[in-house]
Amino acid sequence: MRNTIKTFGLMLTAATLAFAPAAFAADVSAENQGKYEAKDNGGYTMKGTSSETLKDGTKKSAEVKVDVDVDSDGKVTKTSKKETTTNPEGLMNERTNLSKTEMEEKARGGYEKKTVDKKTNADGTDVKTEASVDVEVEADGKMIEKKKIVKTVDPKGLLNQEKTVTTSKKVDGKIVEQKTER
Repeated sequence: MRNTIKTFGLMLTAATLAFAPAAFAADVSAENQGKYEAKDNGGYTMKGTSSETLKDGTKKSAEVKVDVDVDSDGKVTKTSKKETTTNPEGLMNERTNLSKTEMEEKARGGYEKKTVDKKTNADGTDVKTEASVDVEVEADGKMIEKKKIVKTVDPKGLLNQEKTVTTSKKVDGKIVEQKTER
């Protein structure tokens, strides 16, 4: 759990530092808040927010949420979500980026992890990446990792999407299957 606390601290620090250079300029306002709450099952929730208004009127904000639960066997389930928003003043072109990760521990050190990232770049192109990793550790110690990454690119949000799907399988760290489809 200490690593998770460090990870949250790093995420909140990164979100805060993303805005730090502008904080030294004149006419900039900034605000940061954080909250940690322990749960009876050994888990916890954390929430952090950061916001600022730049000299040119651009508003930036970031919000990080982490929720950790521990079951009766000591296995951890963790969900983390980070949302950042940039809104230049008066231009009606607010951009929001979202990253969400869910992780669940399994028997013998295995785990399942799913991550979704949604971003819109400065040109208005939407990029969504969905990644999943499933790691099984068999009774004899053999580790099997299955990974799938789906990347969808929608140039300028015009519904002319390009999708790439990459799958791979590793056994004891060696790639035994790998495939990319467009």
